[in-house]
Amino acid sequence: MTQQRDGGGVKVRTVNIIARSHLIPPFSLAPLISTYPYDSEKFLTHIAVPHQRFLFHIYKSGKVVSLSSKSISDLEASFAWLRSRLVGFGLNLSKAYEVTNIVAVARIAPPLDLRALAPLLPRTSYDPTHDFGLTPFAPPFFNAVIYYFLPPAIKPRQTALIFRTGRATLTGFKSLHVLQAAARLLATEIATIIEDHPEVLAVKTRPANHTPKIDVVPVATSGGVNS
Repeated sequence: MTQQRDGGGVKVRTVNIIARSHLIPPFSLAPLISTYPYDSEKFLTHIAVPHQRFLFHIYKSGKVVSLSSKSISDLEASFAWLRSRLVGFGLNLSKAYEVTNIVAVARIAPPLDLRALAPLLPRTSYDPTHDFGLTPFAPPFFNAVIYYFLPPAIKPRQTALIFRTGRATLTGFKSLHVLQAAARLLATEIATIIEDHPEVLAVKTRPANHTPKIDVVPVATSGGVNS
């Protein structure tokens, strides 16, 4: 169990890096709108510029948001493409950018019994009826424990959605290094709980010699039993 407790075996896979940059003033979005139209009957919030699997939102304030990068090199390459693309529209994109959110997935534990885990893991929220945007008829497989790496009042919130498969979706991080360290710490914390409470494991993954704890409550009787 030592390898599991130190969290060293946790592999984190980044699925979405969100970052922002900005246009260098002065600028006009009118030429861009002729190629990337928006609904002119509504208030202009942003212009969507797709490129391969990337997506950029360009706001009238000049803010530019990049979505769907899976690595920092991915992100920089996507911004480089947009920068060269915007030159043709008379727009200059700053070379500076800021990562605002990283979303990643990781296996942090064996399959889990979420009802048993939730009360033992600090800073959690668990509603077994919550379907996280799925249909009301979604099976319990999609339920998740929400784990807060920091107290919920601290923003931006760094959270993990822990699923019964033992996988987790982590979000709210601005650094890959910090995210990876957080995933290892969470894996270690859950492994420690499992050692003391094997019932946290899903039924199929519990040790064969595990006997659930049963609380015996005395029952008062109103009279004897006649034979």
